[in-house]
Amino acid sequence: MQQIYTESFLRGYARKTMRSIQDITQHPYKHVIEQRLKIIQFYDDFGEQATRQAFSVSRSTVFSWKRRLKDNNGSLRCLAP
Repeated sequence: MQQIYTESFLRGYARKTMRSIQDITQHPYKHVIEQRLKIIQFYDDFGEQATRQAFSVSRSTVFSWKRRLKDNNGSLRCLAP
């Protein structure tokens, strides 16, 4: 029987998340990165039409940001212009 230690996994995940957040804390485009993350989350929660009305951002733009995040392994710095 294989044992899985969830505590070590969570510590690693938290460490990676903190590194990702730390990457943007001093970034010159921090406000832009945070806004784009907010728009992506809004799109996931409410859909295309609501996002277009609230932020004037098209579906293709949101998908391009998501693709950049995926291609860069979730590094938030890739959302900077």
